[in-house]
Amino acid sequence: MKTVAITWMLLLSLAACSADSNVDRTVDRTGWNRIDATYFTFDIPADMVKTRVAGIDSLVGEYKNSQIRLSFDYGSYSDPLKYDKRLPQYQSSEMQVDGRKARMVTFRQSEAWLTAIHFPNAGQTSGEPAKLTIHAACETAEGLQVARAIFTSVHIK
Repeated sequence: MKTVAITWMLLLSLAACSADSNVDRTVDRTGWNRIDATYFTFDIPADMVKTRVAGIDSLVGEYKNSQIRLSFDYGSYSDPLKYDKRLPQYQSSEMQVDGRKARMVTFRQSEAWLTAIHFPNAGQTSGEPAKLTIHAACETAEGLQVARAIFTSVHIK
């Protein structure tokens, strides 16, 4: 009987852990700004500022504040996030954001956290399938949680 109870507790625990359970839902999004990037939207903290970047064959953009440097690439050749699983503190998870399949990775590099999300099916651009990848370099664990909150705010049009 004890084994059955433990098994049920384990199964319930696993069922309660959705693919995006590592996203901190306590990040206060009050005052955040919605960014309209033509093919998709996302929300960022009010103190993030746009920086100048240029893409060759895709829509790119970058925003930063003191904690995070966030960049995106929307096009046919966006980074599929196939990183070496041996990177320090590497994590990878499949998830749904706004009803779309996505893959998120996180790892440490030097003193920063790097995290990214990839949407393999983000619509069409120039008649070809488009992908969306958003990268964030974060100075702190708190910045990492904010980056993940940004990721979960994505809405592909």
